[in-house]
Amino acid sequence: MCIKHFSLTVVSVLLGITTMAQSPSKFNYQAVARDASGVVVSSGTVGVKVSILTGSATGTEVYSETHSAATNVYGMMNFQIGAGSGAAGDISTITWGSDAHFIKVEMDPAGGSSYTVSNTSELISVPYAEYANSALHVDDADADSTNEVQMMMMSGDTLMLTIGGGSIDLSGYDQSAGVTSNDSAITANAAEAAAALAAHVTADMDVDSTNELITNMTLDGDTMLQITEDGVTHEVDLTALANDNDWVRSGDTLYNTADSLIGIGTKDPFIDHKMTLQPGNALGGLMITRYESSAAAKAGVSNSDYNGTGLRIGFENTLYDGTSGAKGLSNTIYYMNGTEYGIENSLFYGTGATYGIRNYIYKVAASGTNYASYNYVKARALSYGSYNYAENSSTDNYGRSYGSYNLTRKQSGNYGYSYGTYNYSLNYENGGTAYGSYNNVRALGNSDYAYGTYNYAYSGVYNYGSYNSAGGGSYNYASYNQGAVYSTGGFSSSDRKLKKNIRNYEGAINDIMQLQPRVYEFDLEKYPTMGLPEVEQLGLVAQELEEVFPNLIKETHNPKLQMTESDAIERGFEYEIIAPAEYDEDDKLLQETQVEAGEAVDFKAVNYTALIPVLVKGIQEQQAIIEANEAIIEDLKARIEILEN
Repeated sequence: MCIKHFSLTVVSVLLGITTMAQSPSKFNYQAVARDASGVVVSSGTVGVKVSILTGSATGTEVYSETHSAATNVYGMMNFQIGAGSGAAGDISTITWGSDAHFIKVEMDPAGGSSYTVSNTSELISVPYAEYANSALHVDDADADSTNEVQMMMMSGDTLMLTIGGGSIDLSGYDQSAGVTSNDSAITANAAEAAAALAAHVTADMDVDSTNELITNMTLDGDTMLQITEDGVTHEVDLTALANDNDWVRSGDTLYNTADSLIGIGTKDPFIDHKMTLQPGNALGGLMITRYESSAAAKAGVSNSDYNGTGLRIGFENTLYDGTSGAKGLSNTIYYMNGTEYGIENSLFYGTGATYGIRNYIYKVAASGTNYASYNYVKARALSYGSYNYAENSSTDNYGRSYGSYNLTRKQSGNYGYSYGTYNYSLNYENGGTAYGSYNNVRALGNSDYAYGTYNYAYSGVYNYGSYNSAGGGSYNYASYNQGAVYSTGGFSSSDRKLKKNIRNYEGAINDIMQLQPRVYEFDLEKYPTMGLPEVEQLGLVAQELEEVFPNLIKETHNPKLQMTESDAIERGFEYEIIAPAEYDEDDKLLQETQVEAGEAVDFKAVNYTALIPVLVKGIQEQQAIIEANEAIIEDLKARIEILEN
């Protein structure tokens, strides 16, 4: 422990001087506790051993004791020397006036008795006060009990004067500021103040109640301490404690206008940030709690950034190496009585890429569940998991506006899933309607296009993208549906400019005659999760059609069905868990257990639509045969008529 670490010791001893007519053999001690590296030991308990040495800093020990001292958030500790435990020697028998005395303070920052930090300094104030008490004190001659010599002491952050002298709350002062610069001044004045104090104690032998040592103490403003002695008011300037040139106090406002950096919980703030907050591992960084706020709009956190020329970020969260749940931003709103927004973003006049919210999740554990955005809404009226309003108001002729734009990639590994959009909708009430996706699109301009859903599946395996466009690959579907599909109309691309090698198709009747229409039922027991129809079917068998029209057959893959565990149990499916249930810190269910049910099935599918041109051509060929036969019949009828006549 270096002298700087206990620079408040002299102040504490001076303020703890006992000046009453009969002084107890103890005095107050106050210091800032720091470990061997100079780090403040805040809000903890330290072990302290105090020794009184005579003659020199390495002189004979005449008294010692130990303390278990509690420190506040600033590392400040307070205790009375003479009131400790395990005392060796008698502090009341020390002959303070016979020689110089020194105080040795040893400390264990861990709160035990392994003292690794120490400091020795000469006692100045207390010896004189104790000497005056033991050697020179005589009885106060008057009978007035209200004008006795008073005691000034510190209790925590409160400076007190006994016998009606009042108290002053010093908690608002930065107790660590300016101490180094004030050490020498306070130490230099301590001897003079102690000598004057001893003289007053000795001289107070009259019956005059107006000339006692100290009769009053007040604080004028925030920085001037006024002490009344012998009817005369003395002022002590405390400016150095309240203002260290960086921090300025103006009324109840404390502000910092310097270019210096501010660190809270760290002595190494980021060089490009005004303030760095680094709480302990078990502490939150910043919490804003407001109750019964006024009707006016008040932001919990407000960012205003104007006229920037580079990358500007209003709010950025970076989470690394988490071993449990991590939330970049969590908003909880209770008792809504109007329009409430968990997050509201307003972006104006952007000239480049502009994001209200942009989430990027990268290199997470393979077994975890990760959401770029997760919304849980439960309400009695309209509920929106996500509501997006996008308007392109550009005055030029082009531009794009996306209510929601999702780019999802599965880039490594042989198996897995990638969902551009995954919707799960369940309606528990009778007469209700559940939409996995509901889109209402209108195009009001003369040359506008409106797509309820536009899906593009291209050059991959097992991509089910429904405007329908699919590229190459074994299993590519712009839309893959399990269950009935209803449409009021539909179109397929057939423009001449999209085609080449156009030629006539012949032999339709021959091909049609090879087809074998069948009546059948689907095997629901073997394939319960494919959503196959339960009623009797009329159609073609893919393998039989493939012998005639191989180009109308597509190898198809049906993946395992993903659903909640409760749904799988209700429907009697065998399943495997792929994601366990998730709960928040209040044990509220965020997501049910997700499972895969059934088996993945490879099968052949038929393009029934492509049979329409075959049937059309077959009818045309059949009609030609009919017309030819009718001509032959008419010719035969004419010949028969000639023969009969």
